[in-house]
Amino acid sequence: MFLFFLYYHYSSSKHFFIADTDAGFNPMPSKTDLAHHNPFSIALKNFGSRPQDKEKDVNVDIHRDGKQLTYLQLEREYLDWLLQMHRMYDEEIDCGEDQPIIVVSPLNKKALGISSDVVRVHQILKRKGLLWKSGQKIKVLKGACTKCHKNNVYATIEHFLLEGFQGDSGGEARIICRPLGIENSCKLSIKGGTPNLDIQDSLSLPISVIDSGMCMSIDNSNWELQLRKQIQKTPSRIELLNEKQCHQLEVDGALPSDLPKHAGQTPPKVIVAVFRPSSFTFSLASNYLDQKDIVKVNLEMSMEVTFRRTKNHQDVELIYSVRIAPSSFKGFHGLYMFPLGVKFPHLFQKAGAYTFSFSAEHSGCPNYKQTIMVVPSEKVGKWELLHDEKFPSYTVRVGSCFPPLSIACYDVYDNQMSFTSLPSLKIKLIMNEDLCIDVVKMKPSLSSDNSVFIIKDVVIESNELDSIRPNYAATLMIYIQDASRSVSVECHVTPGDLHSIKVCSQLPRKQLLPGFVVEEFLLEVFDVYGNHVEEGLEVEFQLDGFSIQGQIGSRFKVDNHGCIDLGGLLKVTTGYAKQACLSVLHNDEVIFKQDFQTEKRELRISSSVPEQCIAGSSLENIGFEVVDSNGDVDKTFHDDEKCGQFHTLVVKSESFEVDDSIRYVFKHGRCNITSFPLPQIEGPLCFKAFHSRYSQLYCDVKICLVHAPIVNNSEVEVHTSDGKISLHAPKVENSEVEPHTSGGKVLFLQNSPFVNNENVGNLLSIVKYDKELESEVLKYAERVGHRENFLRGLNCWKTGIEHDISRLQASLEPDLVNNLDCLSTKELMKLIQGRDHTAAAIVCSLAQGPPMNITEDVVGVVALLGTVCSVQLSRILAEYLGEDQMLAVVCKSYYSAGALEQYGHNGEIDSRFGLHAEATALSKSLSGRFLVVCLEDIRPYLGGVEFNDPQRKLVLPDPSLRFGHCPPGFIGYAVNMINLDNPNYRTDFGHGLRETLFYRLFGKVQVYDTREHMKKARDCIKHGAVSLDGGILRKNGLISLGFRNPEIYFPVENRNVSPQSKKIIDQIKEKQTELTTTLQHIEKSNEKLKRDLLRLNKKKTKFQKYMDNTDDAINDIVTMSPLQYTQELGTPSQSTPRYMCPLQYTQELGTPSQSTPRYMSPLQYTQELRTPSQSTPR
Repeated sequence: MFLFFLYYHYSSSKHFFIADTDAGFNPMPSKTDLAHHNPFSIALKNFGSRPQDKEKDVNVDIHRDGKQLTYLQLEREYLDWLLQMHRMYDEEIDCGEDQPIIVVSPLNKKALGISSDVVRVHQILKRKGLLWKSGQKIKVLKGACTKCHKNNVYATIEHFLLEGFQGDSGGEARIICRPLGIENSCKLSIKGGTPNLDIQDSLSLPISVIDSGMCMSIDNSNWELQLRKQIQKTPSRIELLNEKQCHQLEVDGALPSDLPKHAGQTPPKVIVAVFRPSSFTFSLASNYLDQKDIVKVNLEMSMEVTFRRTKNHQDVELIYSVRIAPSSFKGFHGLYMFPLGVKFPHLFQKAGAYTFSFSAEHSGCPNYKQTIMVVPSEKVGKWELLHDEKFPSYTVRVGSCFPPLSIACYDVYDNQMSFTSLPSLKIKLIMNEDLCIDVVKMKPSLSSDNSVFIIKDVVIESNELDSIRPNYAATLMIYIQDASRSVSVECHVTPGDLHSIKVCSQLPRKQLLPGFVVEEFLLEVFDVYGNHVEEGLEVEFQLDGFSIQGQIGSRFKVDNHGCIDLGGLLKVTTGYAKQACLSVLHNDEVIFKQDFQTEKRELRISSSVPEQCIAGSSLENIGFEVVDSNGDVDKTFHDDEKCGQFHTLVVKSESFEVDDSIRYVFKHGRCNITSFPLPQIEGPLCFKAFHSRYSQLYCDVKICLVHAPIVNNSEVEVHTSDGKISLHAPKVENSEVEPHTSGGKVLFLQNSPFVNNENVGNLLSIVKYDKELESEVLKYAERVGHRENFLRGLNCWKTGIEHDISRLQASLEPDLVNNLDCLSTKELMKLIQGRDHTAAAIVCSLAQGPPMNITEDVVGVVALLGTVCSVQLSRILAEYLGEDQMLAVVCKSYYSAGALEQYGHNGEIDSRFGLHAEATALSKSLSGRFLVVCLEDIRPYLGGVEFNDPQRKLVLPDPSLRFGHCPPGFIGYAVNMINLDNPNYRTDFGHGLRETLFYRLFGKVQVYDTREHMKKARDCIKHGAVSLDGGILRKNGLISLGFRNPEIYFPVENRNVSPQSKKIIDQIKEKQTELTTTLQHIEKSNEKLKRDLLRLNKKKTKFQKYMDNTDDAINDIVTMSPLQYTQELGTPSQSTPRYMCPLQYTQELGTPSQSTPRYMSPLQYTQELRTPSQSTPR
């Protein structure tokens, strides 16, 4: 040992310190227990280095054998001493006695006790002339090294380690051995040619334990003896201390016995567990603690507390888990005291199986488990209804059975208890504060394990459900054991099925007329108990002579009052004096039926009709009137187009041809035919006059036609008096006709130009007729002049509008100008409404009116459900679909689509229902077929949508050519280029219009900018494509050629338009509307001008010819017979005399000349008319 003294001088005090060093310099507490902040400690730690500021007041003097040394002298003497000791005592270990295994970078070098990255592993080593081998049993004495300072260690040698390569100096040598009782020994393995060394639980001892004689080899007998002692001291099992043993320790630490315990029992504060040795056997004496029966080991023990509802229950709940080290208490060691009651004072309140599991790692002992069964308490806490997943809410119809009601009894700790007997009960249904009914029909019973009280077949019978409409919420109160306990069940009691219908307001039978709309007609619908049925119940109407306005199909739903209100909807469609019937069906069973009778009306002739008439003559002033059953005229038959009242008379005949397109209007119940021409055929004649809308209102007119009598010209006497001309009756040679005369005046010559039925003396007022013709010519000439001036003004106005439109268009961008010709949604709707005879027009008309049942499940028309960004895209997509699909009606379901049209028994369309009935009500017609799309029947696109996009566009991959490039000119998919007006619409299955309707119409049709790009991309086009310049490729090799400008196309939405541009666009559209109106006026004015010019030329020709022929006729009229007069005027004579009325006479006189007419201005024309002809005297 090398000793030296250090003297420290600090201020006025002196201290000295003695330091010694030995081989290995093992620091001990006496050598390191220094005051860290003491100046002397700091100086000692920094001995040999440059003094710091804190050490300036400390002086260090070094002495050996009374002689003072410097630091350099001390360092030199110390090194000399170390070399001397090394030569005397250290023996260098260079190699073992066998071939080593080289391990590079071994695992856990600290546990191996080495610092080098290379180590040689030997199995045999020679030391002090003795061989030490792997597997040799050794005994290492206490204090040999740091790991053997408490007890002797018995171990088995496994390996010898030498640091560094052979020949390296300074390497450490270690012994790797496995102590007795350790299972995980050192592991030497070779993987992939690379050795690996893992010490695990083995010990690494320095080779010096052999040199010091502290390690010795032992024989097998001694090893077996130590092995038996080790086994006796090794723990064999875990055990809990019982109640007596815990009482001896004065702790509450015993678990209850294995018998079931009632809920609420207090758990022990602690649980004490111990390790028992192998030598321990249970006896009565073991009820008392003995240290020899408790193994004291340095092992941790774990406790887990789990819970199950029952022993066989699969779901296990972990309540508590803890790991503790052994402790000593009351002089006993190796006790494991687990806290329980302190942490979980309410542990045993829940009924079930509590399992306590104890385990310790590396102890070799099996796990210990103890289960405690806790049963419900005997104190009843509550009764509760058990909810069944099959019946999340209780909804039952009156008269039907409730689902089974399961009731459980719980203790004060909410543990379900078992029933010992069937309890008594009473049930009431509480509807509101003032209404409560008793329930008498039920069947109570217990479950097989007596844990649930079951009530079956609970029947509610009541006629008071109207008091809890419309939600029908009620409470079912179940009183158990003399009403001491109760269970409430929230439920809904709904009315039963339809049983009867009562008419609340009767039809006014005296006002039941065709076309009459009943203002008040209410049907109350009841179930068998007298409750109004539930809202939404569907019934079917069978109507004969009636129709329901605004209703598609024959089905109707009950309203929220349990009624069907047909007021303002029920319309009489049958004729007068007809039977009408209204029936209500439910489940194909007639529930209600009522017959009606419409009022009687009759069409009759109000004027007299002669029995005989001359063939070729005419009936004049024939009066008709419509009378009721009392014979009074029904003044409601009044034709008024503004009010939508159309009452006209039509005349038809099977015996001769009649123009049935002529309509004679009714005015206040009467109709007058001023003149009705008769045919030239002799014999009986019959024709029918009837109402144009009500064919049952008719009357037959029968007369006899005879030929005109032959008059003897010589017997015609003409008398003039006061400028008036009169004719005396001649003798009639035809005795078959008896002329009707009055005062010698002729009444039967109805076609003579000299006779008028009203005034015979004015038959030949030729002078007056001349003035009338002249005034008519002047009137038409003046009208032509006004037309020409008006047309010139319209043309100037049109030119100004066109100039304004050009100026406004020049201030817009080209893209906006191209979209000006497109229609907006409102304009397109008006255009569709103008498409008569189409279903789309009717749907658009109904959509603008009040909500109806017809529009409830109709989504709209295809063309109105979306917009596009350009007019080119709009037109090409409309052309791709065709007008039939653009005007297709979109419905939610197949049922709503089928309700648009009803059929009779013979398969023909019943026009009283559906869209046909609505078309009639709108004064429109529906003809031909039309397409209907059923959204719920469409297979949607399942490839996903872009949820971040408000339009929810479909996720479709871009097309790719052969080398993976996107084709040039590709714009997108048509289905994604439609901007939905209602992108939030969803079907019942959650799909939108894009993945259903438009994917059905377009599929994966691609859109390109030009035809050329579309042709180049044919290889990647599978479902069709279109181009903005008009190209269309359809799937399966179809190509659409030619050109078509569709009238119905998608509206174009101009997005990102500035407010100024939008204002200009609105001005242009106003100008375009004004231009369209002006062009219509010009076209109408041109037609009127042509018509007036034609009439003017006719009047002029007629006037000139009349003036030429009339002058000579006036001079000879007194001396001529009518026949001679007619011949003189230029009318060719017939074998049989012709008789004409004055109008026919003047028309024949004014037959226009065949010469080509001259076109003159109105002024020239008028002047020429006013200039008298030189050839004919006036």
